[in-house]
Amino acid sequence: MYRFNKSHQFFKKANKIIPLASQTFSKSYLQYIKGQAPLFAVRAKGARIWDIDGNKYIDFINGLLPVILGYQNLAVDDAINRQLKKGIVFSLSSPLEYELAELLIKHIPCAEMVRFGKNGSDVTTGAVRLARATTGRDHVAACYDKETEILTKSGFKKFKDLDDNEIVATLNPNTGYLEYHQIYAKIKYYFTGKMIHFLGQRVDLLVTPDHRIYRKFRLRTGHHFKIEDANDALKRKTITQMTSMCKWKGKIKNKFSILKINQTRPAKGVNFFSVKEFVRFMGWYLSEGFCIEQKRGRYEVCIAQDEKNERKSQEIFTVIKKLGFKPYRNNHHICFNSKELVQYLKQFGRCKDKYIPEWIKNLPKDCLSIFADTMIKGDGTFENGRIRKFYSTSRKLIDGMQELLLKIGYSTTISEYKNTGFSKNKIYHLNISQERFLGCWSKEKYYKGNVYCISVPNHIILVRRNGKIIWSGNCGYHGWHDWYIGSTARNLGVPKSTQKLTHKFEYNNIKSLEKIFKENKNKVAAVIMEPMNYIEPEKNFLQKVKTLAHKNGALLIFDEVITGFRFSLGGAQKLFGVTPDLAAFGKSMANGMPISALVGKKKYMKKIEDIFYSFTNGGETLSIAAAIATIKEMEKKKVIEHIWKLGAYLIKETDKLIKKNNLEEVIKIKGKPCWSLMFAYPYGKYSDLEIKSYLQQELIQAGFLWYGQHNMSFSHTKKDISGLVSAYANIFPKLKELLDKDKLRGALNGEPITNIFKVR
Repeated sequence: MYRFNKSHQFFKKANKIIPLASQTFSKSYLQYIKGQAPLFAVRAKGARIWDIDGNKYIDFINGLLPVILGYQNLAVDDAINRQLKKGIVFSLSSPLEYELAELLIKHIPCAEMVRFGKNGSDVTTGAVRLARATTGRDHVAACYDKETEILTKSGFKKFKDLDDNEIVATLNPNTGYLEYHQIYAKIKYYFTGKMIHFLGQRVDLLVTPDHRIYRKFRLRTGHHFKIEDANDALKRKTITQMTSMCKWKGKIKNKFSILKINQTRPAKGVNFFSVKEFVRFMGWYLSEGFCIEQKRGRYEVCIAQDEKNERKSQEIFTVIKKLGFKPYRNNHHICFNSKELVQYLKQFGRCKDKYIPEWIKNLPKDCLSIFADTMIKGDGTFENGRIRKFYSTSRKLIDGMQELLLKIGYSTTISEYKNTGFSKNKIYHLNISQERFLGCWSKEKYYKGNVYCISVPNHIILVRRNGKIIWSGNCGYHGWHDWYIGSTARNLGVPKSTQKLTHKFEYNNIKSLEKIFKENKNKVAAVIMEPMNYIEPEKNFLQKVKTLAHKNGALLIFDEVITGFRFSLGGAQKLFGVTPDLAAFGKSMANGMPISALVGKKKYMKKIEDIFYSFTNGGETLSIAAAIATIKEMEKKKVIEHIWKLGAYLIKETDKLIKKNNLEEVIKIKGKPCWSLMFAYPYGKYSDLEIKSYLQQELIQAGFLWYGQHNMSFSHTKKDISGLVSAYANIFPKLKELLDKDKLRGALNGEPITNIFKVR
C-alpha cells in the first residue's frame, strides 16, 4: 500500500512560504484527492516517476503534457549537457535560435517567421498583441437573470450552482428529442440596464437583449421553431409563441432488482420485479405510501386508501399481488410485509421529503406514463380522462414530476399554496396541460445584478423561472495574462475594462462567432482558438472560422500549446489542413524544457519590430538545444505513430470496459489517441469530482499517476497501457457496485479533487 507521509509533511512546510505549495495550479494539491496522493516528485525516467516517499508510478500526466519522448531521453539530455558546457545565456543571440527557427518553418504550415518565449502564456499573449497592432482593434473573440433555473441530469438547479462539468438537458432542433450534454463553459457577468421580460400564463423568461430565444415562426411550409434574438422579438410587438414540448427516448429496463436480505426466520424473498409493475407500485407508494420498520422485526409497507374507493383499492391490491406479496387491509391502509422492500423504500422519506429516483426518470415514455398515471390517481385530478393537476408537500417530488411529465409530452407550471387547512406544510400545485404553443408578451424591465448562461452542443436548453418551464437558447485558450484569465472565474485583479474585450464563442457553432462579429463590428482584432481540444472539429468548421475572421478583417490564431507536436509534427493545423495567420506552440516542443514559439506569416510577424515582445531568457540555449534535439528525434523515429497506436488501443479497451460495466452514464473517454481524457459525470447524489476522486485514489494505489488524462509519451510501452487497462478492469466493477449500493462517499479516504478553472 502506498503511503504519503513525507509528501504531507513537506506540504505543510512548503505551503507556509509558497502559495498552494506549488508554482502551478495543475500540479498543486487541488488536483488530487486529499491525503491519498503524492504531492512532490524527486526523479523520473522514461515513463516512470518517483515521489518524495519513494513510491514509483507509471506517469500518465507527463509534466502536464510537455514530456513527449519520455523523461531523461538520452538524445535530448546529451544536447543539454553539451550546451551546458558552452553556456546558458549570452550577451548576444545564439546561432541555435536560427537552427530551431528553420526546423519549425520546415514543419509548421503557417510558419514563415518565428519568435520564442518561455511558456504558453507568453506566445498566446504575444499573438493577441500582434493581432491588435496589425488591425488597430482591441476586442478578442473568445443571459439569464439570477432567478432562472436549468434542468440538469440531477434535477433543476440555479445557474450559479452548476458544476463545471454539469450535464444539462438540451433540445436537438433537428430531431426534437431531449438530449443530455455536458456544458462547454459557464458564463457570468454583472449587468445593469434593460432586460427583456417574456411573460405569459405558462412563460416567464427574463433575458439580456442579445440573448437568443426559441420561438415559433410561421412559414409557407408550416410552423417551425427557430432561434431569434430577444431584442428582435421585442421589436415585433406581437405575441411570441414558445414551447416546452420535446420527444424522449429513455433507457429501456425490463427488470428491477433488490438485494436479498437474510432474516432470522427466512421467508420467500423476491429479488426481481417487472419494471412496469414496479413503477406502477412506486406511483402509489410515492403519492400515498409509507413504510414501518420496528426493532421487533416488523417491516410493513402501507398505502393509504379508504375501502370506500373500491376501484383504487382493487387496483392497489392487484399491483401488490403482481409483485409477489400478500396484501391485507389495516383500517384505511392497504399493507404488506417485506424487509427487503422497506430497506429500499425508506430512502424516500415521508411526505415533504419524497422524491422520484433517477432510474425512473430515465425510463422510456411508456413506463413514465404508467408511473405518472398512478401518481395522479394518488395525489392529483383528472378531467375528461386527462391528467390535469398534481399536488404534493414535497418540492423535490413536484420538481421530479415536472421533469417526468415534460418527457411524456405535457406542459406544466408550479405554484405554491401556504397555510392551507389541509396541511401545515406548503402545498405545491402542478398545473398540467398538453398545449404545444405557449404565448407570451415581451417588455423591457430594468435589472441590476449578475446574469448567467452556459454553452452546450445543441444551443437550446430547458430553463425554468417561477415554476414555468420553456426551451430557450444558450449564449478555450492558454495563459494567465489579463486578456484570457479575465474570461474565467479566476479573474480577480483583472480590470473590468480588460474583461470586456474578450468574447467567448462556442466551439463547432459558427453562428455564435457570427454574432460576436455582428455585435462588435470593426472591433474584433483576432479569433484565437484551440483547433481541437477533446472535441473534434465538425466538417469545415475550422475553415469557416478562418473565412469568417478574414471577412471581418480579423486574424485567425491557433493556440497549439497542447495540440502542438503531439497531434502531428506540424501541429493540428497540418492534421486538419487549415492554416492560420499566427500560431502558438509550447508543450512537447522540447520534451519538458521551458520554451514556446510564436510562429506566423511574415507580413504579421514583422510587426513584432514595432511592439514590445521581448524576454531576457527568450534565447536561453539549453531549452533551444533541447527543442532541436526533440524535433530531430521525432523526425528520425516514429514517435507520433507510436503514441497514436498505443493511445488508440487504450481508448478502445477502456471503452469496452465502460460498456461492460454499464458505466456509460458515469464515465466516458474522449479525445484523440495521443491525448485522451476520461470524464466523470454526476450520478445520483454523487458529483463528478467524487467519482473522479475515487478513480484517482484506486489508480494511485495500483501504481499509476493519474488525474483523468492519458498524456502519451514515446516511452510508454504496450505493457504499460495493458497495465492501466487491467487496473480499469479491476476498478470499474467496484465503482459500479459502490454507486448501486449508495456507498461511494464512504469509500473515499479523503476530500475530493477541486476544480481549478471556471469560465465565467
